[in-house]
Amino acid sequence: MESARPSLFRSKLSLDKLHTFLSRPVSAAVVDIFRILVGLLVSAYYVRLFLEYPLYTSESGFLDHELHRKLFWFTELTLFFPGSPAWYKLGILGLGALGALALTLGVRPKLGAVICWLVAVSVHRWNFAVINVDDSTITLLLWWMLFLPIGHTLTLDTLRKRSN
Repeated sequence: MESARPSLFRSKLSLDKLHTFLSRPVSAAVVDIFRILVGLLVSAYYVRLFLEYPLYTSESGFLDHELHRKLFWFTELTLFFPGSPAWYKLGILGLGALGALALTLGVRPKLGAVICWLVAVSVHRWNFAVINVDDSTITLLLWWMLFLPIGHTLTLDTLRKRSN
């Protein structure tokens, strides 16, 4: 019993050190570098979605979207609907790509993150049978963007102000 006490005390000290390390202030530039990297990754993700559109998202693709909606109730909560025209689905994907561009450039980055997240979740639910780890990772990264203090530095507005 006597020997357990010092190890508990040491673990308490290490937890305090960890808490101190994790709660220290972080530079806004570091958070915005992360935003830019996430924006570039999400942009590449939307390029991939456009390339895979005929395979999975279109009505003539490999997936039976009507059956998915019957089997999994949560797949009905999406921006895509059975029978919707291709221009509508491609327009929603284009809106997500514009959101990714806004996130990358820092032009209304929170709004861009919200749009990207809504479109990504809708695509996941529409193509539920073929989602992968990368789809879930993109969703989580965009979720982080909703709550991180992004857009304070490294934006087009701050670059314009510096040049003037």
